[in-house]
Amino acid sequence: MSQVDAHSVVVFPSNLGWMGFVFSTQDARASIQRLSFGHSTKRETIETLRRENSKCTVISEEESRAIDWVRLLQRFADGESVDLSVIPVALGQFTEFETDVRAACQNIPFGRTLTYGELAQKVGRPGAARAVGNVMRKNPTPLVVPCHRVVGTQGLGGFSAPQGLAMKERLLDMESPSAKTQNAKRKMQNLKCKVGV
Repeated sequence: MSQVDAHSVVVFPSNLGWMGFVFSTQDARASIQRLSFGHSTKRETIETLRRENSKCTVISEEESRAIDWVRLLQRFADGESVDLSVIPVALGQFTEFETDVRAACQNIPFGRTLTYGELAQKVGRPGAARAVGNVMRKNPTPLVVPCHRVVGTQGLGGFSAPQGLAMKERLLDMESPSAKTQNAKRKMQNLKCKVGV
């Protein structure tokens, strides 16, 4: 297997800033190991992706076996409702709980959100909202595992991608104006409960 086949970095412009991913074909199938987006330069994107694996080979999107993934991600960044779950993600060294949370997160449809608590319930762990938040915080493949669709009960929660919560809000607005409305309704409902209305 050539070095390109082992670990490659593909970086490309998108409407969400420079985007890129590390992918591997070592596991008998190509899969994304890490994805990063929202960067202002190509160089910044490459440096971010190489932090964990400095020996990755940077290849052009045209050379990439993963050109279909690039096109899907660019269409998503353009605001198109595309199914990014068709992009295989590396299983990595996740616990059973982390694997379950990531799989459940991938099933959140475009334009919809769940709270950390709702996602915890979906994986059979009610009361594990903080643990779900930690899984989302460490998500190496955002957008494909759409952690931006997981929000707090009283706001957006966190987001570790470049531009932080501003990017999370941008993604939710891009996917659906109703996603932001849904979050605002949750906030109002929580405020009414606190005030006793």
